[in-house]
Amino acid sequence: MSAGLRFIRSVIESEAPKLLRKANRDWFKEEEHPAFDLATTHLKNYNALPSVTIMASEGCPLPALPAHSGGSGPMYYLDVLRRRHAYSAVNERHPQLVECMKNKDFTGLIDTLRAMTSEAVTVLDSQNYVTLGDELANVLADYYTAKFNPGLQGVPFGWATLDKVTSGAQGGDLIVVAGRPSLGKSWMLLYMAWIAHKHGKKVGLTSMEMSLLQIARRWLGMHMKINPNLIKEGELSTMAESRMIEVVQQISGGIPVHLLAGDMSKKVSGIENMLDEFDCDILFVDAAYLLSPSGQKKGYVSRWESISDVVRELKALALRVNKPIVISVQFNRNQTSNTKKELDLSDIAGSDSIPQDASIVLGLRKGPAPNQNCQRIIDVMKNREGDTPQFATSFSFSPVDFREVPLILPSSEGGAPPGESYDSNWMT
Repeated sequence: MSAGLRFIRSVIESEAPKLLRKANRDWFKEEEHPAFDLATTHLKNYNALPSVTIMASEGCPLPALPAHSGGSGPMYYLDVLRRRHAYSAVNERHPQLVECMKNKDFTGLIDTLRAMTSEAVTVLDSQNYVTLGDELANVLADYYTAKFNPGLQGVPFGWATLDKVTSGAQGGDLIVVAGRPSLGKSWMLLYMAWIAHKHGKKVGLTSMEMSLLQIARRWLGMHMKINPNLIKEGELSTMAESRMIEVVQQISGGIPVHLLAGDMSKKVSGIENMLDEFDCDILFVDAAYLLSPSGQKKGYVSRWESISDVVRELKALALRVNKPIVISVQFNRNQTSNTKKELDLSDIAGSDSIPQDASIVLGLRKGPAPNQNCQRIIDVMKNREGDTPQFATSFSFSPVDFREVPLILPSSEGGAPPGESYDSNWMT
């Protein structure tokens, strides 16, 4: 089936006009040109993609995309178009190459090989070169999208302050949650995944430290707002048991959440395969520092270098599929979990590439006394384009509750005086 028509269908279904603007007409076959011209003309005239119905009514029907097949997203088909065009460019010079070999024309042979390589590289690397005019068209499209669709533009995090300053998790974002061990990083990632799923997003989730059973039990406890240990120990009331069965049936029949067992030995390629296969809207990777890079290097590879490779592969993956990826990492041992020491990006353990490649970095620490065990403070240490505030969340398990709460800081930190709090809507 036509890769060009599948690309257009995928762009329409994913509502990704930017990717249509990146496509080059030369990458499409002659029989695909009418559909490409119709879609691009409609986008130019109305600043919106045509529907599949409009395409069919105008004589350009688009084939249905295969369900749950690997690489069903628009970025996948865009890569297919590039590779197809690169192959055609190389194949056209193949007779010339054969002729040079037959005549033992080594100068011509080298020139032909260079031309073939140059043309292939130009096509495959063309996504890196755009005109300012093309990007300004994307700026205008983003502006009108925000104007006529106020509110979050990305996947919500579930905390008002963070959603306000970031507009949600965006395609291509690598979002890092950093904290000392046992502070609740896994719970915070799970909460963000749960919030995304509540808003109708397809979620992919893996943990390098937790089993699938632990993830599922925590998810169930969060949904029921009860301590998951009560589920583990079989200590629910009769009414709670009935409610648990209802919730399990409800979750099982809804939008799927795709889980991948980490088992301490996963590579980034396994994460990539899951994201490609199920076309998740957002991906969460708990304890990403335990992942291994997909590429194999000869000789000894330091842990620092390995983590750098993992982070860069995850960032490249987020950009390739145009989806946000959220990961958790650890702080260095010299970073305590209390509220007295200011957090710094250099405190992140493993590699300088983590804060460098991340779009958003969130630092997690305990709340101020006497709430150090039931609250967490989250510092927005890095934000792709906005402010970097602090905010506080509940950290309670009876019931499970991680909602944003008023931020109260000791006056010695320059925060609100004791007994007073910051308004979580300070941005407005």
